Amino acid sequence: MVDHSRVPRLIFAVLGVLVAVIGVVGLVSGGGSLGDVTPTAHVIGLALSPVHSLLLVIFGVIGALASFVRRLTASWALLQFAVFSGLFAYGVAVPDSLGLNLADHILHLVVITVSVTCALLAAAPFMGSDRH
Repeated sequence: MVDHSRVPRLIFAVLGVLVAVIGVVGLVSGGGSLGDVTPTAHVIGLALSPVHSLLLVIFGVIGALASFVRRLTASWALLQFAVFSGLFAYGVAVPDSLGLNLADHILHLVVITVSVTCALLAAAPFMGSDRH
């Protein structure tokens, strides 16, 4: 049997590592306390606060680890889609509350798009079939 979840798992591994690296760079280059939500570091245009950086590290590590477990791929994709969609919507609706900039919104849109694509790729073999 062909493993159709290989591509989305590889995508999640790469995305997870990239997001975690961005978060680590934000934590290392920024100052301030860990509970601070005002941006203290700018990494590739992203305005990162310590909380934002920590969330990126957590999501990146969990995403990379979830890529090793085939059954978690679709679930993680949907959870990541929900969380980043909420962050995107709140950041756009209340622009000054989280200190997000355009690059942050673009990053969130990229993660949303990748999550939906990976969820569909993981679910594609089962869509429209009678197998359960």
